[in-house]
Amino acid sequence: MVDITVPHVMHYEIAKAALQKGKHVLVEKPITVKSEQGQELINLAKQKGVKFSVAENTRLLPPILRQKKFSSRVSWVTSGACAH
Repeated sequence: MVDITVPHVMHYEIAKAALQKGKHVLVEKPITVKSEQGQELINLAKQKGVKFSVAENTRLLPPILRQKKFSSRVSWVTSGACAH
């Protein structure tokens, strides 16, 4: 599995290379800076039979920080989508 956490403009090339090698990919939101590239990556993942997931790091958003202040039960929150 490849976890891509580089600047957005680099997502496409790195994700494409990993998918072409048959690796599962997790990329930070946004997938790419161009929607056509994002769709190409989704199609490539389907073609290769691998998972291509998108993560959105929300741990520093103000609502999450407020929730953590009031609840000791919340240690982290994640969200995302997966195309397979």
